[in-house]
Amino acid sequence: MSLFGLLNIGSRGLSAAQTQLDLVGQNVTNADTEGYSRKRANLVAGARIDGNFGQVGYGVDIQDIRRMRDELLDRQMQAVESQVGERQQLDKDLQSVQNVLTEPSDSGLNTFLDRFWASWQDLANNPADVTARQAVLDASASLVGRFQDLGGQFTELVRTKNDEIAAYAEKVNILLEGIAQDNQTIAEAEMGGIRTNANDTRDQREIKFRELSQYMDVSYTEDAQGRYIVTTAGSLVVSGTGAMPLKVERNLFDLPDGTQVSQTSLTLTSTRQVFEPKAGSIKSLFDTRDTIIPRYQSQLDDFARRLAQAVNEQHRQGFDLAGSTGTDFFDPETTGASTMALSATVKNGTAYVAAALGGTSQALGAPLNLTVPPAGTPLDIGNTVNTDYRNFSQGSVVVRTVGPPSALLKEGAGNDYTVDYRGGTIVFNNAAGVPPGTAITVDFRYTSPDFNGQGDGKNALKIAQIAQMKIAMPDQFGTDTATLGDAYSSMVGKLGAEKSRAASTLETAGNLKTYLQTQIDEIAGVSMDEELGNMVKFQNSYQASARYISTISQLMDTLIGLGR
Repeated sequence: MSLFGLLNIGSRGLSAAQTQLDLVGQNVTNADTEGYSRKRANLVAGARIDGNFGQVGYGVDIQDIRRMRDELLDRQMQAVESQVGERQQLDKDLQSVQNVLTEPSDSGLNTFLDRFWASWQDLANNPADVTARQAVLDASASLVGRFQDLGGQFTELVRTKNDEIAAYAEKVNILLEGIAQDNQTIAEAEMGGIRTNANDTRDQREIKFRELSQYMDVSYTEDAQGRYIVTTAGSLVVSGTGAMPLKVERNLFDLPDGTQVSQTSLTLTSTRQVFEPKAGSIKSLFDTRDTIIPRYQSQLDDFARRLAQAVNEQHRQGFDLAGSTGTDFFDPETTGASTMALSATVKNGTAYVAAALGGTSQALGAPLNLTVPPAGTPLDIGNTVNTDYRNFSQGSVVVRTVGPPSALLKEGAGNDYTVDYRGGTIVFNNAAGVPPGTAITVDFRYTSPDFNGQGDGKNALKIAQIAQMKIAMPDQFGTDTATLGDAYSSMVGKLGAEKSRAASTLETAGNLKTYLQTQIDEIAGVSMDEELGNMVKFQNSYQASARYISTISQLMDTLIGLGR
């Protein structure tokens, strides 16, 4: 080999040492950069063919520069990221449900229920006390307000989850577009072959893919140009040509309490099918919105209905201060927590609280033969026929015209007549086709006037005792197995247990993520001690190559001097 060939060997060594020093600098300065993978130059011995000796050393070559990664660990981490994202979101969502119920606390529903039952117990002890009656109305209004507030908060929570789904979809679309752009950069950078690795762009793409995995279940294959082909649930979201984003759509959705909210759904633009994630935080959001919140909201609505029905049933059997009976305490149209309210009658004041007990529902025996009164005049059966008839049993009135033929008239606003069940009067809508003077028969049931006066609190006591009655949590045979308070406490307890399980599974997934990250860092992370050791080694290599070149230069000077 000529002296010029020897100079080339030294030059190659010098260049290799300099490149390795460059990589040391890059690794050290990026030691704290998120997602950075340490770089290493792969060196191979250069060689040439010599006629006498075969392959002869020709210095060192840098085959390529690679980032230190373990693809198997990366794929395991991506799967764990989906688990962590899903469980983290579930833990957060269950906490938001707990925040709505605020149990146990002074603002919890249990506290309002206790005050409600206690107010009826106090009224039973002091039935003539106006203050005690007002306390019942105040405690009832507070309970109704708390039910309405809880129902409204659950509805708002559903709206919040819809907004979060849309926001997460937007983040996913940004990540998909970022991965597609990185694909293009990598494909263009690596067109030169194996030596031209787009290491830093690959790091950035890895960061995006791991974040994407937190939102949804995704997998990838890598094509010949180094581009990620990303799929979710078997559908394409990133191809070799670009991203295929999720489409956000909003549709009206009926809640258990009858109200409507805008429901967010996601569509895969690659297949135009509804996107149903199998893992990740978006899956948790769908589960929370469609299953968890409706489950607890439905139970709360059921408690409100059962409470209203039980109290109304007993309250109708009692007498108020005017001796009237058959009055609902809560609005009978209550369908759930959001629609719960006091009845229109009870809202008029304390006198309409039916604390007394007495009287029974009796049949009339034979229908009354009457005529439709002049237009605008009520048919006052309770005063003109019999004062015992002032309290019609709810829904029992039947009015027919005298035939032949006999016609059954219809009750209700806009029909033939309306009824004041408390006062025992019937008002005819003469414009509906029943003219004054028409012969009619009137049949009904009435409550006997056995009112025991203001000092009677027996009905208030019976309402207070509903707190101990099993009116909730029906078994498979439809038999109620728990009191309302116990059923609510059971619901709160199950929510707490569900939250505890979510926190436990999140901790498990977090520990696995930490373990995998430690393994990844051992391979891809930068060790300052190792890099400083390499820096000394490569510095010595550089100095040795420089000394080698200096020696060859002296030899050449000697050779040139011989020719003078």
